[in-house]
Amino acid sequence: MVCGQCHARGEGGTVDGVRTMCPSRGKDEKIEFPRVGQNFYLPSDFYGQPNGEGIAPDFGTKNQTGTALHELMDFRTDAQHSWTEKEQGFGSRMNHSSWMHHDWLDHTRNRMYKNEIQLVACFDCHNEHKKENPRQLRLRADNNALCLSCHNGENIKLGEFLSVSQKMVDNLEQGRATSQTLDTIATDVMNHIRNFTFKATGLAMGLPASAYNPENDALPVGRCITCHMPKVIGKNMYHYDAEGFLIEGDTHSHAFDVILPQVSRNMAAAGIPPIPNSCVSCHRGTDKVRFPDFRFKKGTPPGDKEFVPAGGWVKKEQK
Repeated sequence: MVCGQCHARGEGGTVDGVRTMCPSRGKDEKIEFPRVGQNFYLPSDFYGQPNGEGIAPDFGTKNQTGTALHELMDFRTDAQHSWTEKEQGFGSRMNHSSWMHHDWLDHTRNRMYKNEIQLVACFDCHNEHKKENPRQLRLRADNNALCLSCHNGENIKLGEFLSVSQKMVDNLEQGRATSQTLDTIATDVMNHIRNFTFKATGLAMGLPASAYNPENDALPVGRCITCHMPKVIGKNMYHYDAEGFLIEGDTHSHAFDVILPQVSRNMAAAGIPPIPNSCVSCHRGTDKVRFPDFRFKKGTPPGDKEFVPAGGWVKKEQK
């Protein structure tokens, strides 16, 4: 166990004669955990607050309720916490979570978790002790450096991104990528999008490499996580456009699964809330990509009691 190399059972103080698993000293009512500014034997920024907050990495769950990591759920039947779109026969490859704190459960159900090369864990993408990038990511995701650090011609050779080298990715992360490097990455990514969209829908997204612009938050063409990690989870809010179409939640799925528009269309046609698909983040009518338009609406997201008024961000009732 990687974490156990530092956070080893048997070290630290004791409570009722049993040693704690986290760094500590003292025993029973005098047990003491490191706090910010207090250094036992490692830098203070490795530790959290006296009440335990921050000892584990903060991936956006601070002050939130829920223990999903320990309370397993059935994604096939739990309609409050799952979209259940596969179970209901709407063409999805899996039942996606619709609730917060299910990142690990989603991740362990995807094909990337146990692949032919390595076992992918949380800390392969997230830095367990530092916050140099948003969400404690090891590399930037908005320019695809994080994804390309594995999916390149030297590591995961699956017929895509073969022209991208590890050195190119390193230069991209460090802001030293040449125009030739950027053109190479753009060409491979846009070819991947063209090939995938044609296989999935019969309609190829045949944009030229010059359209590649993942760092444009308004229209992130070619950003990997836009398609492979759609925001289908409403931790606090769901976003509806002015016409009442559900666009996205506020939290990325960790299933790393592209949700096709057909799934949303099938759900809407059946009279149930359609899951936000991977395409609707950009293909949503007049405010972004006009055609094709992959917005669908019918009813409300799982857990909501009645239709939420159209327009803007709407706070989600916590269960």
